[in-house]
Amino acid sequence: SGKNWARILVGIAEQEIERKNPALDSLYKQSLLANKKDRTFFLKAKIEGLNCSELSNGYWLNVNYSIPRLMEQIRALCLHCGYNKSQVVIYGVPKGSSSAKSGNPAAPKTGGNGVAIEKAEAFLKTADLQGAKVQKLIDAVQPGAAVYPTKNALDASDNVIEMPNGRYVHVDAFVDLDEAEDDMRDILRTHFAQFGGYSNNKLLYGAASHDLSMFLNDNDCEDIDSVYALAQFFFSKKSDGEKFTFSYPHIFEHKPDYPLTLKGLMINFSRMNDGVLSADEAKDYLQKTMLTYGSLNQLLAISSSDTFLLYDSNRYLLTEKVGVTAEWKQTVHDKLDNLFRHANVAFIIPRDINQAWMNALPALPHGLGWTALLLQDVMRKFPDIGYRPVTSELGQAIDTIAAAIVPTNSAVQSFPDVVTLFMQEKHSLPKRMSCEELRVELRDAGMLEGNELIYALPKALDDYRFSWTDENKMVLVRGN
Repeated sequence: SGKNWARILVGIAEQEIERKNPALDSLYKQSLLANKKDRTFFLKAKIEGLNCSELSNGYWLNVNYSIPRLMEQIRALCLHCGYNKSQVVIYGVPKGSSSAKSGNPAAPKTGGNGVAIEKAEAFLKTADLQGAKVQKLIDAVQPGAAVYPTKNALDASDNVIEMPNGRYVHVDAFVDLDEAEDDMRDILRTHFAQFGGYSNNKLLYGAASHDLSMFLNDNDCEDIDSVYALAQFFFSKKSDGEKFTFSYPHIFEHKPDYPLTLKGLMINFSRMNDGVLSADEAKDYLQKTMLTYGSLNQLLAISSSDTFLLYDSNRYLLTEKVGVTAEWKQTVHDKLDNLFRHANVAFIIPRDINQAWMNALPALPHGLGWTALLLQDVMRKFPDIGYRPVTSELGQAIDTIAAAIVPTNSAVQSFPDVVTLFMQEKHSLPKRMSCEELRVELRDAGMLEGNELIYALPKALDDYRFSWTDENKMVLVRGN
């Protein structure tokens, strides 16, 4: 079935992640298939509406494909990871066929002996700094030998360094390697002290270009990926070396208990401040660590994940520090229930809620008080609370306060519903008025702020209860 093929794809990806296969590094930046260049293989966030699997590296894998496409992905991933074509045999039979019923194996047996590590190292010594890829080594030393056992042996040897693009170089080819290891350790320790146990390829390369310029020049390692590869050899591969954690392009002093991603870094950064993340401080940290990203809201996956909660226009709260539990959500639900019962209304305008009521909600880190923005984000991300914010749904800024709050099971579901009820309470309908008159009335009631919807109100109220005329300058509010 499609689920089985998806599991195979995820399983192979997890296996190579665990083996720290450097061939995966490029898949954080590009697609696996040449005809799918618009999306990287490893996704920073789940694609809404598609089946995606979360991986141990903190990234996501899209598995929302047909069986033939999944088989194509599996084959491409295996070849990308260093297996040769003779080792990658994918075999399937249609459901209900005699082959399927007979219980034949899903794939024929493959394998073979690799090049002995002694022979491989001897050849690499002759290749000097140029080194060799696995297949070139096999062709030169033992034609027909299996790629994977050969690669495994090279990856296990303390005498071989894997450089960028799968090129293996013997340690004897390098000049002053031990001194470079000491200097690189000092660089990383400086970064770890400065950035909370963190460094990355750009930081390391920047410092190494200054402190190790002669070594890098003598050993033809004057590029960012070569420096990262050397660090990975020194502090991850060597059996007797000090161990750091590598996940391209990141380097961690200790194995983190958060995703090895930019979002994971923000989780750790906010933990250091008791769960409060300042947008300004986060941007400053990302700039100093030379990390690139789109927007902070995208990086934190604010719209698609409940890891962080919006507090105000410049701060976020780490959900794990807020302590969201079933009991916590029930408390919020009960407080909202009481609020609606006492007000005896179909909807409540968030800006009408006083701070005294907010202060009765569960305590927050740093003794912070609740905000309307936090309350609506909590309702969005934890729908089992039983209440939801109502907005115009026109793609407004994510920190825009909602027009109203309603019970989830209420007949009032949309912005036009809320405005219609409001106008019925304030006026005898139908009523004709200008677009700006209506907008100002909604703004004065607290549903809008400033110039919000100044040009978009007709689109937000594109509903049979609102008849727009005179190029949308006038409206007849009909009511229900």
